[in-house]
Amino acid sequence: MASPPAKIPTSVTTGWINLVGLGCATAAFVAMTHASAVPVIWAAFALMCAYAVPIAVLELAFKRVHLNASSGINQSPPHYDILRSATKFIGLIAMLGAVIGFHALFRVYPAQDLIPAVGLLTRLAPVILVISFLYILWVDARMTQPRDGYWQIGAWLTRQSHHVEYAGLRHFMLGWVIKGFFLPIMFSYLVNTIAGSAPISAWATQDLVTLTRHLMLLALLLELVVVCVGYTLTLRLFDAHIRTTNPALWGWVVTLICYAPFNAVITGQIFSRDTGVPWHETIQDYPLLAGPWLALLLLSFGVWVWATASFGLRWSNLTNRGVVTCGPYRWMKHPDYMSKVCFFWLTSAPFLADVPVQTQIAATAGMIVVTMIYFGRAKAEELHMSEDPDYVRYATALNTRGICAPLYRMLPALAYSAPDHALHAVSKPDNCPVAAE
Repeated sequence: MASPPAKIPTSVTTGWINLVGLGCATAAFVAMTHASAVPVIWAAFALMCAYAVPIAVLELAFKRVHLNASSGINQSPPHYDILRSATKFIGLIAMLGAVIGFHALFRVYPAQDLIPAVGLLTRLAPVILVISFLYILWVDARMTQPRDGYWQIGAWLTRQSHHVEYAGLRHFMLGWVIKGFFLPIMFSYLVNTIAGSAPISAWATQDLVTLTRHLMLLALLLELVVVCVGYTLTLRLFDAHIRTTNPALWGWVVTLICYAPFNAVITGQIFSRDTGVPWHETIQDYPLLAGPWLALLLLSFGVWVWATASFGLRWSNLTNRGVVTCGPYRWMKHPDYMSKVCFFWLTSAPFLADVPVQTQIAATAGMIVVTMIYFGRAKAEELHMSEDPDYVRYATALNTRGICAPLYRMLPALAYSAPDHALHAVSKPDNCPVAAE
């Protein structure tokens, strides 16, 4: 008798809670379009709050995420240590200063792309510092292993300790590299997207193609809200802290080349997928394809945003913040990458554009390269996440329960197979206490 299909592990996030947050962010955007002019930086911050606050409240109230063993928060009576908390606060200031100093020295992004993030940080700095210290004080008193990365950095700076737990501190530092690199530019994208969005009231007068572009812009805006919140709220209180970061250099490479400033060269010039003809002009030459094409565009972008929102407060590149098995992840691995690549093919449409054949071939080759890059990102992410036994169980279960199960039966080589190191995986953040925040 055949054994029953493996059970999919419980998701670290909750689908309906994530959708509530997404709905609140959408409602906030609609309200802003009907309100008097709101400074775009504050509009972006308000949308982040509209998304994050409902999720945080519902997860604490209904899911009790702060009681999860993986949160590292002890349920015993709190033990306050002002000196230790102050040391952690110094570590936090040091990491913020390091991020600011890095961007000031190396100019990874153009100065105008950093203005929104710097402007918001400057205005909110006093409030952020006060809340941060109170949060550190509260969490530190309840942590099972309080000498985390912040303490180690602060203790080293204040000469309280020369002992460094390099394995965990490496993950901690890499986590800050990820946040410091991605958050400023993602917030800038969010601000620019809000500035370029049309009021909802103007949508009814538009043709189908223009309406589709408005819907895609709204979807992009919501995705950026989720992303910005994810990079910001890496907190134990919500069990959303960083467990580990991807240790593989090639995983970082295939991820970073998808983002500015590297994508402008790698996938913008060397392997360009741009035919020079916008997709909405291309499909106008094919009236019979226009309807299905627009529907597929919205479907692919919708799945992309849905997959991103399934992370709740935990979205981030190159990190493990718990295994997500809700939303589209319940039926397939990497729905975000799959839908994103599908969307890129539909918007590039290199084989339909009215351009010379050589341009079509070059753009098609560029799209193939982009597809291979995202395949590499999926494999790198899978290798990293396989250090978590929950992910191993999840990916193994989808071999027989997912929508790709028939394909795996026909082509067993495509099915998930746990790497050798997964046999010795660590599932609890306590095994790497310094890494988490």
